[in-house]
Parts: sequence; C-alpha cells; structure tokens
Amino acid sequence: MELLRKQLLYFYFSLGFIHVTSIELRSYISGQGLHGTISFIHLEEKDSIKILTNLSTTLQYPDQVWSWFVTEYPVDYVEIENRCNENHLGKKIITMDNIFGYLILPDNKTAEYETKDLQISGKNGLYGRSLLFRNVQTNQEICSSITVVDKTSEKIAIARFNSPVSGKVYFRWLSTKNNHRQVLITTDLYRVADVEKLGKAATFTEHHWKIYVTDILEHKERSEQNCNILQLVFDPQNAGNDGAVGAIDVRLGKVKISTDNAKTRSKMFFVDEQLILLPSDLIGPQRRLYLVLFENKYPDSFLACAKIQYNQPINAKVIIQSGGIRGDIKLTQHTPFEPTFLNFNITTARGDFETKLVYSSSVAGYKIHELPITPSKLLEEKENHCLTTKFVFNPLKADIGAIPNGMEPKGTQDQYALGDLSGKLLGRNNMTFLVNGQELSGKYWDTYLPLQGRYSVIHRALVIYKKAMFPSAELDIEPWICGSIVLYNQNFKYQKPIFTAQVQFRYPIVGQILFRQPLDEPWTDTSIFFDYIVHADGSSLNNSASHRWAIHYSPPGKDFYSWQNRCLSAGDVYNPYKVIMVVLGNDGAVGAIDVRLGKVKISTDNAKTRSKMFFVDEQLILLPSDLIGPQRRLYLVLFENKYPDSFLACAKIQYNQPINAKVIIQSGGIRGDIKLTQHTPFEPTFLNFNITTARGDFETKLVYSSSVAGYKIHELPITPSKLLEEKENHCLTTKFVFNPLKADIGAIPNGLGTQDQYALGDLSGKLLGRNNMTFLVNGQELSGKYWDTYLPLQGRYSVIHRALVIYKKAMFPSAELDIEPWICGSIVLYNQNFKYQKPIFTAQVQFRYPIVGQILFRQPLDEPWTDTSIFFDYIVHADGSSLNNSASHRWAIHYSPPGKDFYSWQNRCLSAGDVYNPYKVDVESSNPSESCYLETVGLCRLGDLSARHETLDISGRKADSNKISRKFFVDPLLPLSGPHKLITKGSRKRRKQTV
Repeated sequence: MELLRKQLLYFYFSLGFIHVTSIELRSYISGQGLHGTISFIHLEEKDSIKILTNLSTTLQYPDQVWSWFVTEYPVDYVEIENRCNENHLGKKIITMDNIFGYLILPDNKTAEYETKDLQISGKNGLYGRSLLFRNVQTNQEICSSITVVDKTSEKIAIARFNSPVSGKVYFRWLSTKNNHRQVLITTDLYRVADVEKLGKAATFTEHHWKIYVTDILEHKERSEQNCNILQLVFDPQNAGNDGAVGAIDVRLGKVKISTDNAKTRSKMFFVDEQLILLPSDLIGPQRRLYLVLFENKYPDSFLACAKIQYNQPINAKVIIQSGGIRGDIKLTQHTPFEPTFLNFNITTARGDFETKLVYSSSVAGYKIHELPITPSKLLEEKENHCLTTKFVFNPLKADIGAIPNGMEPKGTQDQYALGDLSGKLLGRNNMTFLVNGQELSGKYWDTYLPLQGRYSVIHRALVIYKKAMFPSAELDIEPWICGSIVLYNQNFKYQKPIFTAQVQFRYPIVGQILFRQPLDEPWTDTSIFFDYIVHADGSSLNNSASHRWAIHYSPPGKDFYSWQNRCLSAGDVYNPYKVIMVVLGNDGAVGAIDVRLGKVKISTDNAKTRSKMFFVDEQLILLPSDLIGPQRRLYLVLFENKYPDSFLACAKIQYNQPINAKVIIQSGGIRGDIKLTQHTPFEPTFLNFNITTARGDFETKLVYSSSVAGYKIHELPITPSKLLEEKENHCLTTKFVFNPLKADIGAIPNGLGTQDQYALGDLSGKLLGRNNMTFLVNGQELSGKYWDTYLPLQGRYSVIHRALVIYKKAMFPSAELDIEPWICGSIVLYNQNFKYQKPIFTAQVQFRYPIVGQILFRQPLDEPWTDTSIFFDYIVHADGSSLNNSASHRWAIHYSPPGKDFYSWQNRCLSAGDVYNPYKVDVESSNPSESCYLETVGLCRLGDLSARHETLDISGRKADSNKISRKFFVDPLLPLSGPHKLITKGSRKRRKQTV
C-alpha cells in the first residue's frame, strides 16, 4: 500500500501546469447588437479585482442599457439555441448591477472598475461561471462564459457516462502562485435505463460518488460495463476512506441524477478545495482514475462508472492550395464552454505585391458550407468542386444578406448564418489590408462556431468567394476556392488519424454513406456523410422523404433482394449500453440514429436532384472490433417511408482502411523508396521521399542531386515484358505525365504555383520547396515529408499501379527536350506498417479473334470492395478487317463466357448473354449509360465499363498499338472475388455504338 501511495503521489507538474503570478479571466460577448470583451484581473497588491470593458455597439442598436449577472454554470457553446436559459446557466449568484450599476452603451464601451466584492476563485468565485446580460428595454438576453486567458494555468478532465446513467462530469483545475487553486466540478447526469424501477413521482435521485483508481497498470482501453473490477478509492496521501481525496461525496455531498432529462435537468456545480492534485494517470500509461456512482437504495453497490480522461482542446485546420492561393486557417476550441478561436494565414503562391493586391481585391467572402467536398468532384475537369458543398451552413435559418458585411461591423455574430465567417468576423481585429474589402487575416474569435456537437463544422467545407466575373442582381459573388475543415493534433503539425467506415447500398437503392470518427477516441463526435442515395430499381420515379434509418446487429443476408421479406435477417437495433428504447428525443439506443438526427430523403436517378446530407452524432461509437475481422456485425438499415416498420434496404458497414503505397527505386546506382499514405478520400496524400545513391558517399550524392530533374507519375504501369529489355528504357513505355485535368504543363515553374495548377502526376511542380529540407544542390531534388491535395490513392484517378519516373537532365538538351526519363518504379500497395506488399488478385483477358489483345485486372486479395485497376497492354485488329485504327468501341462484361460464336461475323458473342447486372439496376426507366455518373457508380450496371470510363480505340495491324490502344483505368465497382466476382464472366467488345 505504501508503494502504491508513492506511485500515485504526483503533483501539478505531472499535468504540465505552469504557475502564473496573477490570473486574468475574460468573457467574449457577441449578441443582440453588443460585441466585445469584459476582463477580470486580480490585483495582487490590493487583493482586489479590476474589470476592463472593451465593448462596441452596432449601427442597428447604437444605444443600449444592460442589467448584468453572474450565473452558476458556464455557457455551453455547443448549443446554438436557447443557450442562455436558466435550464442551462442555472441561477443568478451575483447581481453586478448592485456593485457597478447598469452597463450603459456607448458610455461604458471602454470602462474600468475595481472592487473587493468579487473573487476569482472560491464558492462564489468568477472562474467557471457565466455572465448573463438582460436588455432593460427589450428583456432580451445574451450570455458568455468567464474563461481563463492563460490556458497553461487550467486543465480539464471529463467523465462520460453511457448506461444506465448518461451524461458528463467535468473537472476543471485552476492554479496560480497566488493560491488561486481550486477544482470546479460540473455534473449533468440522467437515467437512460431501469427508469421504471424508480417510480413516476421522483424527478431525480441522489447518489454517493467517489473517484476510484485501478490497482494494475493499464495500457489499453477497458470496457466500463463492469465496474466491479475497481477496488481502491483514490487516496494518494493514505488518509483513509473518509479522508481520501477520491471520497468527494464526503466533502461535497451526494450528486443528483435526473429521472427524466426532458422535463427536469439535475445540473450541479461543486467547488472542491482538496481535489487539487491529480496524478499523471489521466495522460500516461499508468493507473487510471474512474468516477463511480453508487445505487441510491444500496449505497455499497456500484450503479455506473466512467474513466476520467484529460480533455484535449479541439484543433482543426483548413489547407488552401488552389487557384494560385495558398495558406491555412486554424481553428481551436479549448472546451465546449469557450468560443472558437481562428487564425487566418492566407496569401498568394508567388507572394509578390501584385498577386497579393489581386487576391485582396478579388476576395468577396469566407463561408462554411453544409457539406464536405465530394472527393470524386475534387478532380473533375469541368465543374468547380466547391459547388458540390451545397449552401452556407445556416442551421438557425438566419436571414442571409439582411445584415451586410463591411469593415465597419454592421451586426453581431448571432445575426448571421453560422457559416458566414465574413459577416461575423470582418472588421473585428486591428489588421490592415491592401484593399478595404472582404479579406480576413490574423486572429479572431467566434461564439457561434462550435467544433463539437450536432452543429460542429468539422469535416465541412470552407469556401472562399470571389467577385463574380459577370455580376447580376441575383449573383454578384461566386465560389472560388475551398478546403476541408480537418482535425489536427495539439501543435497543428499532423492530422488526427480518422477511423472511417462506409456503407455501399446496391439494391433496391444505391448509395454511399461514410462514417468518420477520430481513431481510438470513441467518445468523440462521429460525422455521417450521405454522398448520394438514389432509387435504382425503377419502383419510384419521384424523390421520397421521411425514411427512418438505424444501425442493426448481424450482417444482412441475401434477402435484401426480396420484395416481400426484405432484410428480415436483420438483428436488433445496435444498443451496446442496453439503453431503454422509449426514451428522450436526444437519446435512445446508439443505433437509433434517426431518433437523434432526423429522417432522410432518397432521390430518383436524376443526378442534379440527388440528395446529399451531412450529420454529426455525439453518441455513435465506431469500435474497430465491430467492423474489422470475422466478428464484424453491424449494418445500416433504411425503412419505407409509408410503412415505417418495413425495411427498404440494408447494407454492411465496412471498415475503410487507410491506403499505403510504396515505390521502390533500385536502378542506375540509385536506391531508396517513396512512401504514400491517404487515410480517407477526403484527405490529402502524405509522401515521404527517402532516395539516395547505392554507394552513399558524398560524390555520388552530389552527382544525383545535380542530375535529378523531376519526379513525375505517368499514365501507365511499367510493362512487365519491357522491364528486362536490354535496348529500350522501360520507363518510356509508361506514356506521358498523368494529367487527367488537362493542366497547362510548363506554364508555371516548379514550386511557384498551387497544386491544382500542375499536372496531377507532376510531383516536382507541386512539392518542390514545400518543406524545410536542405540539399547539396539547389535543384529539383525532393526529400523528406510532403502532402498533396491532388494525388488520390483511390477512385477513378488513383495513382496506384502507375509508374513513378525520376527524370534527369538530357544528355543532349534541345529547345524541345531538356530532361528525359531516367529511373522508374511501380506504385505498389503495402500493408499498414509498410513491411509487406499487399497480396494482389490478378485476372487476365486474352483476345484471339477478330482482335488480339491482353487486359489485366488487379485488386487486393479478398477485398472486393476496393478499387480494381484495368490495364490494356495492347489490343489490335487481327482479322484483316481493318488496317487502320478504329475508335469509339464500347466494352462491357457479360453474364456468360463466350461460346464458339466469337468466330461468327453476324451473330458474334451472342452466347455471352446480357450485360452483367447482379444488383438489378433498372435499365427500363432510363438510359443506363446516361444515368451512370462518376459520383453515382451504383447506378451503373456492374458490367457496363464504357459507361463508367470511356470508349476504346483499337489499333490497326500497321499502327503502333503502344500509342493507340494502351490504356489504364481504375474502377471502384468491379469485384474480382466475393459473391459477385467476375472471374467466370465474359468480356465483350462492342463495335462502335451498336449493340
């Protein structure tokens, strides 16, 4: 026991506290025409509090009189409606009018007060409370938390309960050298199971509660459904059970738990003068602390327990790398009780005065839209991918445009759409700009921009607008550049790893739904993105709405094809915490998503009216054990809208693992590798260049650094037969630089533009000079780590299996050719630690007559849901019918292998049957090729390859087949294994547009 006591006796320094000599609290206010801050500073020499106001009014409300109070609880900025209700803020504990009088604007814009009637800490201290303002004339209310300015003096931990009690308990530590040391504990707990045992009369129950510590070292997360493993009350000073630090009920009394949170909340606020120490168990691989609640009738029996975890600030970043503009916007929300802080750092790629002036003059607004950027649209040639993100995020239905933007602020943050950053922030700092326009730069704060909860902006798109090229009365600005709001670690250096799962509906609806949650953080928000969801069986010609949806146990059987007994193989609703099913509107079983987020709508096959939806769920947990390996058992069910208890469709929830690839270079005296990783289609690809010379000495490294002239990914793979040819450089068989978006190659020198301005395969152009590496020669060498927003490892434009070519300076340079291919390697899939190549399932098609050709299909083994690459090595007319090239041949996979009728001129390949269509996509109500889009590949018949890609050219006997018919495609729909595998199917070319 003595050893345990010594191991647990950690002081503040183990949590990283930095003691400061004085403390400053600040409240950030923006609502009802009042904007600014009120600061509370402790004057040590006088033992008094100085109050500084820095407030302003808007043109709409120039004269204001406010009555102001301090309330029990901090503002929950996750809530964007009714956040100032007494139900949220508690009772008024201090009436500031009695001390300072009314807050009168504009007289008190920059006022200064001093008093000894207020305290920073203690039972009635300001720390952790809120300011409530009531307009004397209109009775309207606004509120703001009182927060610590120096975040190093504060640490926060949280205990999250799930069942049979749900809710959160926050622990907030404040420490200064002035002995302002205290712990605030805020509880908000309610029953979600076994409520019927409590009786209808009770609105709350009272319970003993203590902090327990595990008696063994824990390195992994442990299930909290069984609390009986806990034996020791937290007692680092060996004071005995009643005197233990963890015996908080002895010092503070019992905690209340509401029996019906919809009617009565049992929020409580405690100040603990003894719980001033916590061990590093919160953040290190040590013993863990748990908050335990006891049964109210049997105080020796555990009711529920939850691990006390260190609450990390939420950091997010938007990377802008497009249209000659680059930079980032950082967002931080330290706790749910504080506003979000933003830092804009955007400039031009060239960085010169002229381009900065153009940017400052052109920018017309910064807005967060409802949806993420659709990954497939990020690489579309004709359409601005920012247009796929719907409209400005406006959950409160603010009147957009009613309050204009301007350098002289016209409104407060509650008057604009939540996503209208320009409206809320323009003119709110002291930055100066080249043009008095709409540009934002520097630091801001926003009280209506949550980074957590239902209205979180994480994963949505931030869009920069520009002045319209052809302005009209209806449209004077238009989307220009956009980037995704992505979670980052605490120093903004790396993205947070994201656990991603996807659902692919095939019949009778088609659609793709993505679930995303920070890896190994199941207590955090889960985002749900309906990329598309469309009726596909011809049963509905109109859009439909009000469809229930839920997560169920057990993988679906083949009964999803059945009309009368569809998805009856479904198990129960996913309910890991055994929550009662008839419960509050914001609770219920974890899998009952529609209860919390609402019902969904389904579109017809018209792509323009297709439904895209985005939700954030605070309760949905993505556990790898439920989705990975032989035990994976969860699937998503959609219900009929007219018969809400009848299943419409069901599909398995599939883990979407990060994609790792590597290029091994081992030629020409050069060796090394290039690693590539893309966590999800929504995120950039990360690259790590590690290439040197085989000898490794200074001289050869200098030669390599001087000779290298570029790194480029080409259209095609390396032809295996050419790999061992003596006379020909096999890198020349890979065609040209991969450039599906038709970028103007050579228009912008390497490193001087943004990544969208170069060919997708031009790594040198996109990456040169983008990290802090130093080189022997100031040339074209790449080394170290980079990221690329235009280098997909999945989808139609994936670079997997293509060739990466290192160029060198030409031996005999000319005006047309100053560099030439030197060394190349294939981009190959690897496992998660880059140790082994992924096993690849390879299939081959050999044409003998009337054309000769070879097609290779490749897909990761036993992963039929992943991309399949299709490589036309060659294809040539062989029957003498054409000595010249022919074009526009459709191609498809059919149900049956061909018979001998492939020799027949009139009835060739009729034995192949229909186009392979195992998911029964309706082909009667619309032209299947016209309804088959890059985004909605589920509307394609599985075998209709020309509809998803393009028609083919076939070389004549005298033509060069290497230049004409060699093609490479990536198909997201073709399974080489699994129940719908293609191995026994037939492939047939269609002559031009004939059937």
